[in-house]
Amino acid sequence: MEHIILHWLKEMSRILAIDFGLKRIGLAISDELKLIAVPYKAIPNDENALSEIIKIIDVEDVNEIIIGLPLNLNGREGDIARKVRQFGGELKKHLKNISIKFFDERFTSKMAEKKFIEKKKKIPLGDKNKKEIDKLAAAYLLQNYLDSRCLENEST
Repeated sequence: MEHIILHWLKEMSRILAIDFGLKRIGLAISDELKLIAVPYKAIPNDENALSEIIKIIDVEDVNEIIIGLPLNLNGREGDIARKVRQFGGELKKHLKNISIKFFDERFTSKMAEKKFIEKKKKIPLGDKNKKEIDKLAAAYLLQNYLDSRCLENEST
């Protein structure tokens, strides 16, 4: 019985998505059922970024992290993808018991920007708005991941 309760509690935790950028890091979080992605926040990509993400993981009961991997159109990794993998490695050093996965994030930032512009017609993309786009891009990334998990479960 205790095993079932521990399994259920693990399943009720959340997934955090990270949209890594050179200036800002967009974050999104899943609901406890891991079905819906919600934009969370955008933080500066500076010396405090790792510690802030670690605090969020603790507060929000996160047990899995998805980091967007920006692949080139041909599917290969470029310079930014290497920086993303390096960031993921640094995060893993601090989070031994948290699953960290990389997930293809091609087009999520463009989709988020397009959606934002549609919603906020003709508003200049200033820093505040770019933060909103970064959060939204992380939510697109996470929702794509959550949807892919559902498809995998349906096919097995």
